[in-house]
Amino acid sequence: MNSIDNQPIGGAKIEVKKRKEAIYSNEVGKFQLKLKNTPQDLPLIIRVEKEGFRPWEGSVSATQSIRAELEPLIAIELRGCVINDRDWMPIEGARITVEERDESTASDNNGNFIIRLKNVPQDFKPMIRVEKEGFDPWKGYVPTDGVIRIRLKPSP
Repeated sequence: MNSIDNQPIGGAKIEVKKRKEAIYSNEVGKFQLKLKNTPQDLPLIIRVEKEGFRPWEGSVSATQSIRAELEPLIAIELRGCVINDRDWMPIEGARITVEERDESTASDNNGNFIIRLKNVPQDFKPMIRVEKEGFDPWKGYVPTDGVIRIRLKPSP
């Protein structure tokens, strides 16, 4: 089930952890696991995943029904400008890296950068690291809606 609009998700992969069994939900998002040699009261760890959604994982008994709500993932753009803290001039060639994703880019000749990220949770709070030889590194959280100005201090 889509956690935003409560619509069913067909084709989601459902697997029982520590077993080599997986099935897929039907077009209306329903599925039924038939597990052999499983005690009724034994808790099972179920993982539900579908491309474009954050996976869901939970513990259920063999006879329990579940409602797995998958959160849609989104695409975002991180935009900014890297400038010298001393003279406010743009810094070309600064390396900007998204910590959680290990994705990076370099600032252009005007100090501007754009990093496009796909399949991130809606509540994603990106932390970036900015580095350039001759300057102290900068690290911090950045907004996903707007442009950030990052001021690098020249190294002593």
